[in-house]
Amino acid sequence: MLSCLLLASLAISSRTARAQYPAGPQIAKDGTTVLLQNYASLPLSSRTRDSYPPPIDYGSQLGRVNFLRSEPTNAPLSSSRFFVNDLNRNLYILDKSNKTFTAYINFEEVFPKFDNDPGFAGGLVTFAFDPNYASNGIFYTVHTEDPAKNGSAIPTNVHLPGFDINGYTTTKAVDPPAGTVSRQSVLIAWTDTNTDNATFEGTARELLRVGFNSDIHPMGDLAFNPLAHPGDVDRGNLYICNGDGAAGETAGAQHPTPQRLDALQGKILRIIPNTNASPANELSANGRYRIPTTGSDPNPFVSLSLPGLKKEIYAYGFRNPHRMSWDTVSGNLIVDDIVGRGEHDS
Repeated sequence: MLSCLLLASLAISSRTARAQYPAGPQIAKDGTTVLLQNYASLPLSSRTRDSYPPPIDYGSQLGRVNFLRSEPTNAPLSSSRFFVNDLNRNLYILDKSNKTFTAYINFEEVFPKFDNDPGFAGGLVTFAFDPNYASNGIFYTVHTEDPAKNGSAIPTNVHLPGFDINGYTTTKAVDPPAGTVSRQSVLIAWTDTNTDNATFEGTARELLRVGFNSDIHPMGDLAFNPLAHPGDVDRGNLYICNGDGAAGETAGAQHPTPQRLDALQGKILRIIPNTNASPANELSANGRYRIPTTGSDPNPFVSLSLPGLKKEIYAYGFRNPHRMSWDTVSGNLIVDDIVGRGEHDS
């Protein structure tokens, strides 16, 4: 297991906060500076509040860029492009030479129940490349859907003809143990059969669908351990930030959801997306992934005897863990948990 899981913010009482606050600066000035300058301008976009495509709302956000990421360095075009997601709908390719954006996948045109107007983090939330992307073309995305919206949960390829939707099936949503469901987050594994161009041709597989009580704090960031090399036990394990859907700040039966080990909400999850990679590990309830349950580094709660235990849980007690990153020097996984108003302790 990783040596430590650091939380960027903790919900603690003011008395405890004063007792634990460092006596002096923890970061010394060493002359390091950061230069910020314009690099590229994201195409204008707006949320869809009525019909699609929505008009550009110049009185609101004109784009909601969330992540800029490179493919693994051994991918054929990694040196010439970035991938960028706009929460509003598009996963873009950004050309490093001319700074132009090309829409790679428009999620609102592919998923009929796609919803980009739930709170601050709804829409096309994030993406991550498989460690073996250069050879298998696999990458992962998270987007939000409104289950009450008209249309099918099955994607369409009308506007993405290279997308083979034959055989695509949804999974049963893993809903919170209390309260009604307002939104769903969907984790998908995509396989691009040609990573040498700027268009998607290939298939997709839904791995996990999670329900949330409200339109805030959905599924967040995705990451693989960059320190896990081929043959390492953590190689290919996908870490998933999962918000609490505002359960932790809601009085009543929903309030303890982030602390419950029979709920996926308010957690960091760790799964094995490739069901063929480690057959000794337990298959998920929906059959789409495996869970690290055996060997030298199983998930920490798999041995508990608890009704409804979610063995995918790696860490629990979060409000909105929307970002995570590895410190490659210490080996620590750093999680940024947005916590406010003392609604629950982490």
